[in-house]
Amino acid sequence: MKTILILIIFFCNYLPFINNGYCQNLINQNIGNYYDNIVSESSLPLYNGKFYNDIYKTKSDTIHPFLKKDFISGSVTYENQFYQNVNIKFDIYKDNLLINPKNKSNVFTLILDKSKVENFNFLNKTFINIDYKKYSNSKSFSGFFEYIPIQNNFELLVKYNKENEKVIFNEKLIDEFYYSQNFYIVVDNKIHKFNSKKDAIEIFKKNKSDINTFYRKNKYKEKNNPVMFKIELLNLLKSNSK
Repeated sequence: MKTILILIIFFCNYLPFINNGYCQNLINQNIGNYYDNIVSESSLPLYNGKFYNDIYKTKSDTIHPFLKKDFISGSVTYENQFYQNVNIKFDIYKDNLLINPKNKSNVFTLILDKSKVENFNFLNKTFINIDYKKYSNSKSFSGFFEYIPIQNNFELLVKYNKENEKVIFNEKLIDEFYYSQNFYIVVDNKIHKFNSKKDAIEIFKKNKSDINTFYRKNKYKEKNNPVMFKIELLNLLKSNSK
């Protein structure tokens, strides 16, 4: 690992045709891996969280408080330190990030201190802790949001939620979870609600006709893939505002 890191640094410094941004990301990742190999996992700040106790009783494995039930490999920036190849699970009911240390049973799960998580990546998604962003009204919001930049003009934020309800099933009290998403966009460094057509028209008054047409033609996508629906709407608004 040390030899690989030295070679990467050498090539990045002495071969002018290599992209500097790409090199810096590669160096950061390999430094993180080298550091993790030197320091025992149990002593890293990332692995000093509280133990997670799954207290929910559901009628099937498909019902749970997570974005995805299984642990999935991803990366986390925690206390200004970047970690990759981390087993991640996102509890969207409690808005907590859970990790499973390597070579441990899935029963061994830790809850990270949310205030120390700057961002994390998994499922090909980037999530930010809104407390680390300096939006003009960010203090009115809290927790983790999926972060989707729309070129240079807009930033789409997606808040994933699950609500819990106790129900009777086979004469037993069990948990049901109901999934939802809330959308926001950042315009001029301010967060705006972006759930409905009314919200979009309120922000982009000059584009009312375009918004009405887009909603009318894309009802299926709005229902079945709302994230892509919002991305395509914002790309349309961006191109029409030129």
